[in-house]
Amino acid sequence: VLAPDGTLSFTYVSPGRFDILGYSAEEIMSDGRQMVDCLLPDFRDEYFSLINDSAQNLTPLDIELPLRDIAGTPRWVRASGHPRREKDCAIVWDGIITDITEQKRAEQRAREAHQWLLAAISVLPSGFMLWDQDDRLILWNEQVKSYHLDPNIFREGTSFEDLIAGPYGDVLRREGEEEATRWITA
Repeated sequence: VLAPDGTLSFTYVSPGRFDILGYSAEEIMSDGRQMVDCLLPDFRDEYFSLINDSAQNLTPLDIELPLRDIAGTPRWVRASGHPRREKDCAIVWDGIITDITEQKRAEQRAREAHQWLLAAISVLPSGFMLWDQDDRLILWNEQVKSYHLDPNIFREGTSFEDLIAGPYGDVLRREGEEEATRWITA
């Protein structure tokens, strides 16, 4: 609840919040600052800005926030809610806060694995290209650019057909249709 005086409080917190923050539901309902104090300082301004925007425009709130639980352990939560204005002008969000810590850790591991993959591909001595199931370019190294007339064609999403059109046209002009057909089927 965002009171007209700007005070933020929690009128109901399910007992499961203890699992996320280490505070009991009663502790958070008696002092809503504990919930806010768990947020990492760099994100508090953003949190209050989004709360105020949602309250002013009565638009749904859906945010992901980093915090530290009572023991200081880094966590992530997703807060989603729909605001409504009460007769006393307080704004009440009916919503849910879920722990997305494991999802964020998995995303971080995926980013790290991607960086390792990019580093490994970049040091290969020859060109490398990876295509998706629709024959669209998704990954390549710098060495492959030396194989093509137009090194700027290497962009994520370039189709295989577009990539080979230039070299095929070059072989067709220089060698003729028979050799170009042999080249493209090889």
